[in-house]
Amino acid sequence: MLHLASLLIKLNMRSFSDPVIIPPNVIEEGSKPWMWALVVKFLGPLVRIDIVPHNLAPIWNTQHEWEIFPVGNDFFIFGFTSGDDRNRVLLQGPWVLDDTVLALGPWMPQFFPSTVDLPRCVV
Repeated sequence: MLHLASLLIKLNMRSFSDPVIIPPNVIEEGSKPWMWALVVKFLGPLVRIDIVPHNLAPIWNTQHEWEIFPVGNDFFIFGFTSGDDRNRVLLQGPWVLDDTVLALGPWMPQFFPSTVDLPRCVV
């Protein structure tokens, strides 16, 4: 318990229910690896996530590698290392994989999968 008390003092908190204020420069620095990421939700029949890179790579024809990270509420982050690749994928859609539409959007630091409500759209 002494360790927790010293941690609270370092964070200038009275208890763990106090909000933690993260300085903007820390948020900016922590966001850099995600600057070329897309938020993705599959709309339609379930898709096996392990086959997604194999099926999309030839269609997208990206110049650099990309990764998929599950983030909850059926959302995924597609992490690109190139802005050109990310922009091409984002702007050249719509994309359909095995009768499932991919809803894409740029990642933002304020993205919380538990609170996102996708609007309906005609495809």
